[in-house]
Amino acid sequence: MKKLIALLTAVLMLLSVSGTIYAAPLTSQNDVRLCYNSEFDFTVAERDGENNTTVRTFERESNTSVAEMSVALESTGLSQAKKAETEAILSALGMEDEFIERLSDEALQQYSTSPQIISTVSYIKTDKNGNSVNVTKEEAEEATAGTRGLTLPPHIYDGPTGGGEVEGYSGYEQDTYMKLVFVVIYLGNAQYKFSVDATWLTAPFMRLADTLGACAQNFTVENVTRSGWYSYDVIIENLINVTRYSQTNDFQQSDFQNAITGNWYGSAVLFHLRADAYALDPSYPSVYYVNHRIHYEYVGTVLYPSQECYFNTTATYEHTEIDIIPSLSIGISTAGPEATIGLEGTWSKDSWTVDFDTSIHYVPD
Repeated sequence: MKKLIALLTAVLMLLSVSGTIYAAPLTSQNDVRLCYNSEFDFTVAERDGENNTTVRTFERESNTSVAEMSVALESTGLSQAKKAETEAILSALGMEDEFIERLSDEALQQYSTSPQIISTVSYIKTDKNGNSVNVTKEEAEEATAGTRGLTLPPHIYDGPTGGGEVEGYSGYEQDTYMKLVFVVIYLGNAQYKFSVDATWLTAPFMRLADTLGACAQNFTVENVTRSGWYSYDVIIENLINVTRYSQTNDFQQSDFQNAITGNWYGSAVLFHLRADAYALDPSYPSVYYVNHRIHYEYVGTVLYPSQECYFNTTATYEHTEIDIIPSLSIGISTAGPEATIGLEGTWSKDSWTVDFDTSIHYVPD
């Protein structure tokens, strides 16, 4: 079994409880908390990482290899019970429902057979001056409560010189909040899947060229596995009524770029964050884009598959104030054992990175 991080597997096997889902605190050298799901009988180990991140691990005990389980599922398919269990595991690891619902059958199969799934979740607050800090889930949820679930967008509108405040919107004088979820799983045959989800809890005022991606040490990127999507809600408002609908756009291969710096290999998607269109004349409709969610994933192969090793990996979202032009390119910046992936050049941008604050252990099959 591949060990991403050591999280007291023996203790997990000793946990036996009944009743509703709960989090059972455990004192240890790693300050691990065990969260047991009684409906599907699985446990997720959780600990506090650096900078208000939360790192979670799910381990699957099996005498069957990942490849053997995958072959078996290809012939029988994923049962509804197994699908429900896998979705519950991903939810316990911090993945939001919309991201889970959009997973392909192939992705669900991969998650249902991987011996270990590790996730790290981060909430980032950015103020009007561009200063960013990681905050707790509770602080982020309290600050953004009510911004995504309203039927009508609340307004503060004072004519051409006024500003607009709508659901999930953040203007110049407001803080923005983002949630990043980074998931890594072992697929067998020296391959790992790197998956990152970004959710704007409150969207920024300036919306132009953004990037989302991940990078890892000593991994090649399998180009055919790169995929992702961008979803948002559209609110069209005029004097008569308000229309709302959801839109999802799948990224194309032309949207993806890879980068290499030293022993860091990574991949990212370059996209345009949809901007609101305000009508200065109230007789014309205004269009608002809210609930921005972005997903990107790819599979990487260990450069030296026969050699046991430890590696670091990070996921990064970059928000810029420049438009998408053909000359924009992806690069990797390194600082000691860490790296970030995003736009090359000295652009005006905010960059947010999430990692596991510990190395991942690869052991050959």
